[in-house]
Amino acid sequence: MSPALLADSRTSPAPPTDGACTTAPLATAGPGTETPSCATLLDRAYDEYCRLEDAGATPGAAEFCTAYPAIQSTLARLLSVHRAAKEDPQFLIRPDVRWPEAGQPFLGFQVERELGRGAFSRVFLAMEPALGDRRVVIKVSRVGASEALTLGRLEHPNIVPVYSVRQDDASGLAAVCMPYLGNATLCNLLDVVARGVPRTGAAVLQVARQPDPVEPTGNPRAEPGTYSEAISGLAIQLLDALSFIHGEGVCHRDLKPSNVLLTRDGVPMLLDFNLSADVNRGGGRFGGTPLYMSPEQLRALGAADADATALDARSDLFSLGVILYELLTGRHPFTPPPLDTPVAEMTRLLLQHQQSGSPPLRELNPLVHSRLACLVQRCLAFSPADRPAAAADARASLVRPPTRLGRWLRPAVNHPWLCVGILMLATAVSPLPGMAYRWANPPLTELQLAQDAEQNADYATAIEHLGRHLEKNTEDVPARLRRAKACLLLADHKNQACLTIAYADLTEADRAQPDGRIKACVAYALQLQELFPSALFWYDAALKNGADCAELRNNLGVIQLELNDLANAEDSLNRAVQADPRLQAAFHNRGILRISQTKGLKDRSAKAKRLHQALEDLHRAVKIGPPTADLYRQLTDACAFLVPAEPTQADRAIAYLDQALRLGLDPAVLKQHPYSTHLKHHSAFASLAARAAIAPPEVKAHRVLPILPD
Repeated sequence: MSPALLADSRTSPAPPTDGACTTAPLATAGPGTETPSCATLLDRAYDEYCRLEDAGATPGAAEFCTAYPAIQSTLARLLSVHRAAKEDPQFLIRPDVRWPEAGQPFLGFQVERELGRGAFSRVFLAMEPALGDRRVVIKVSRVGASEALTLGRLEHPNIVPVYSVRQDDASGLAAVCMPYLGNATLCNLLDVVARGVPRTGAAVLQVARQPDPVEPTGNPRAEPGTYSEAISGLAIQLLDALSFIHGEGVCHRDLKPSNVLLTRDGVPMLLDFNLSADVNRGGGRFGGTPLYMSPEQLRALGAADADATALDARSDLFSLGVILYELLTGRHPFTPPPLDTPVAEMTRLLLQHQQSGSPPLRELNPLVHSRLACLVQRCLAFSPADRPAAAADARASLVRPPTRLGRWLRPAVNHPWLCVGILMLATAVSPLPGMAYRWANPPLTELQLAQDAEQNADYATAIEHLGRHLEKNTEDVPARLRRAKACLLLADHKNQACLTIAYADLTEADRAQPDGRIKACVAYALQLQELFPSALFWYDAALKNGADCAELRNNLGVIQLELNDLANAEDSLNRAVQADPRLQAAFHNRGILRISQTKGLKDRSAKAKRLHQALEDLHRAVKIGPPTADLYRQLTDACAFLVPAEPTQADRAIAYLDQALRLGLDPAVLKQHPYSTHLKHHSAFASLAARAAIAPPEVKAHRVLPILPD
């Protein structure tokens, strides 16, 4: 059997668990990770992609990813490996396994909810009643015990430890119990870097400390200096862990961002030893994630007689080099093949790009220290012989050797007065190192601090820094536009203060430099405040000044719909759809418009025509995605209003209503809503109305689209 492509996955659909073979997406939620908000969005995006694929409407992967800018890079990797999985004929092997479910007891644990799925396992957040209801993570699989044999003896501060292993003889499943340590991995950091490489190390801790009910695991570290220094610190700790496991005869063989947990203190910890090679156990499954595989791994991937044990520690160093390069530049070192590339072709192209080498790291990010840049480039060498011989050697190259002054001071640490004398002498000869550092690295300006905050989506902080800058630079129009943009990104209908600042900055900028785009931004700020006549004036002014785009036409149509100007609303939304056939909001709003146009219509055939047009638009909006409760509620409306003329539409309306409830629609609205008149006699309506409410998802279908300064 040819070597299979294996990688633990959080989101692979119904994956096999016997380890036969599968390819899995990059974004793994390993032990100790609770699904963060971006991971929730990743789940929903992936589910939508699979749903479209199952319906025979597979979208272009690259195009699909652009609809999710917050997770675009992670989603792209996930879909790339998903498509590879479909080419593996053994991917369809699905043994009948009764997995634990949320709310059930399992082997002495109380399962709270599922965190992720993998090629061999599922990961759950659970409580352990026998030990004071402590919060733990359990990794349940048929091969869990074998992984634990490796993990159990690897005691290191940068490796997730094992509490216990329990076996269920009835199902053949094993549960590996580990501590719950946080909810972030390097995947989360990469999604921040993809929007722009941060300048300060605070970005690492901001990712590590994202909202989570668990407190930091130890004494919180001081926030690091530059971003490059923070990544160097992560690299040193990961090299410590690799040096340790290699010394124990273990090679990880599946290093990737999702397999490095960031604790709440910003400590990196290795996860997932499913694919590791252990000299103490022998055997082991061969695999990995192609984008992080070394050349020798990729060559073995296509060889029927591949010997997984031939891969040594230098393969792990290559994978670490890829991760560090991405973290420092926001780019993969070897141009990744298109997402839809078959596995065999992907392997060939990756090998070709690896042999050609990567762009010099410091050309992409000159702020990276030369020692770190040099190490990363050495780790990415095509030939294993050109890489560091061991992780310990790589670590040593990162640690700054002591200065001559440091060597003088080391024997004098027990003699304080001698230390003072040496320091005074050294100061007389040359500035203190700290003084030189401050000279070489001047404090960041308010604009630079604002840029860091913007890159980390911390818009409140960005507004503060830009405000301080504008106090002294009142005529700085670009800074006003940046502050207005941050205010609009932060604002909602309840945030009047942000909208007031945005309006003032935008009108001042338009006074100084009249521009159609700025006028459109003013209109958007007014629309968020529901000042529709004023917003209409500014949208008209924007159009007269040459600003015309699909988002503007969509927002204009919404205002016209609010003002009951249905004819002009239809024209605006038609123009929006023509300008961008992938604009979900335009189809959503036009569907609502079609339903509104039926009010007062006496002609049944004309009314039915409008309702069918509404269904067509709303179906298109669902297909573009993401599907939401609002969209399915509107679909329910259209079908329900068709019921008097087309009774068969009742079943269809009930199905849409069921989906809307699953996506967070409050069942209480069913009693007051107009469609209750047409559906209340349906056998399923009463049971739907009696359902418990489900918390709505974070992803919503926005009818009004942001128009922001360039």
